[in-house]
Amino acid sequence: MARNDWGFSTFPMLLGHEITGIVSAVGADVTAHAVGDRVAVGMLRGSCASW
Repeated sequence: MARNDWGFSTFPMLLGHEITGIVSAVGADVTAHAVGDRVAVGMLRGSCASW
C-alpha cells in the first residue's frame, strides 16, 4: 500500500486480516448462525513475513 501497488483505494475499507461483523441475513438451510449474531474470523499464524 505504501508503494501504491494496489492503485486507488475505495472506502469504506477493511484493513488487516481479522474480520468481524454482525450477521444480517442467512439462507434457509443455515442452522449455525442467526441474524444478529456477532461473528469473527481470526488469522492464526506463527508469523507474517518474518524473514
